Amino acid sequence: MRRGDVGAFYVYNHVIHLLESSDATMPKRPPRLSARKREYKHDWDRNKSNGNPYGSVWKKLRNAYMKQHVLCADPDKRHPDRVVPADDCDHVIPICQGGETTWDNLQALCRDCHKAKTARESARARGI
Repeated sequence: MRRGDVGAFYVYNHVIHLLESSDATMPKRPPRLSARKREYKHDWDRNKSNGNPYGSVWKKLRNAYMKQHVLCADPDKRHPDRVVPADDCDHVIPICQGGETTWDNLQALCRDCHKAKTARESARARGI
């Protein structure tokens, strides 16, 4: 027996001992989710009735846009001497500021540019 197996061995024996005692019972399995709940983990995947603007239309538009724009737009000139692949699709004018989900209002960004833009927009919204 390897050194790392000793702890697991004692835990296993302890569990077996508890199960053999008269008081212990096997724990019940957690209830299974219905097929509908498994299919939709989040309400915004199903519809927009809860106020979330992202739905299936957004996903299709984002996927089509990202197929055509594979490189980071680099709006802040964070990496002018490098070519960086795009990871995220971002609204140039955020939806909360009246921007729309249209082809002209999208840009492909790398993770660093997207994080910087999101932080800047959040700070502006908080009034910092």
